[in-house]
Amino acid sequence: MDETPRKLDGILLRDGALIYYGNPAGRLEGEGVTADSIFRRRELEEWLEGQGLPVQWEEGVYDGLCQERIPIFRIWQLRPEVPLRFPALAQLREAYGEPCPGCYRAVYAGERAGRSLEELWLDYCREPLEGAEHPLSISDVLELREPSGSSFFYIDRREMLPIPFADSGREGDG
Repeated sequence: MDETPRKLDGILLRDGALIYYGNPAGRLEGEGVTADSIFRRRELEEWLEGQGLPVQWEEGVYDGLCQERIPIFRIWQLRPEVPLRFPALAQLREAYGEPCPGCYRAVYAGERAGRSLEELWLDYCREPLEGAEHPLSISDVLELREPSGSSFFYIDRREMLPIPFADSGREGDG
């Protein structure tokens, strides 16, 4: 296969990697692509089909590709079936206890590029995220990944509060 970068509206194949809006989303393998399910979007599926590349969707591909690209961040949002919408952390703890990764799905991932929590908030609180129901907002969890591990922050009404939140290796289906 030709390794010449092929780009269309934020999708790029370069050096055997599938880059989706700046994020390492998958890798060329044999005659197709193995991509992380967090990036499963109609736009990407159609682009890959147009390139003649069958795709295998798997969890954890993004994490593997990012081992050398950390620090990164992920945005987690409540799954649509969770009945409580946009609760303050105190309200969520009262109703359900600590935020549970099983109630969330990862809807966005990207490189931090030195941005602070506040800068990430300002960058992602205004426009709906691709594949998500809404922009970064109250009740979302912001994950900051460093070489030493991940830190998680609950977006509360007036601040971002550190919380215990273990991903347990499961990517969202976003």
